[in-house]
Amino acid sequence: MRSDTSQPKPTDHDEVVLRLNEIARHSKNLAGDLLILLNDACFWMSIASKYPNLVGDPFAGEIILEIEGCRERKRVREAVKRIKKRKLVRDKKQGKVILHKMTNIGEIQLIDYRIRSMESLLPDGEYCLVTFDIPENTKVTRQYFRKKLRQFGFKQHHLSVWISNHDVVDEMNTYVRMLKATKWVTVFRAERK
Repeated sequence: MRSDTSQPKPTDHDEVVLRLNEIARHSKNLAGDLLILLNDACFWMSIASKYPNLVGDPFAGEIILEIEGCRERKRVREAVKRIKKRKLVRDKKQGKVILHKMTNIGEIQLIDYRIRSMESLLPDGEYCLVTFDIPENTKVTRQYFRKKLRQFGFKQHHLSVWISNHDVVDEMNTYVRMLKATKWVTVFRAERK
């Protein structure tokens, strides 16, 4: 039987107070250290609200890491399934290893995303200039290309001349090559004087 003369186990509240006292005595950057403590407290409160049955469990950290790891693996499996269904990747077996190889459609969509999300701008007075002369008998292709240029943030300068101040010259050249449209489309880096 245990003796009652031993110290009572400190509660979580007591541990926080002890930690605050320790920080107040030894901190060289009190505000920063208190913000770190507050961040830790918010993290553990969010964990406690998400997993209330694990509060006080000495193995809670390991259990939570395992749960989150399982969820992340499931998200990755589902993402791979979605991109396979959209034919953006295909499996390629090399020995005992299965590799996911990006298809041409997947590479085009990746370049498309890079162009749409490009934030860096060219220096003042410089532009990415796209000119095209897509034949009349491929009207659908011409309309599609104009639509993509608008999505990429280009502005129509003339009928078949589009400009953008974003630094997407290399990406646009790659995009045009992947679409196999180099005989109709030219991409320049131009400077207005």
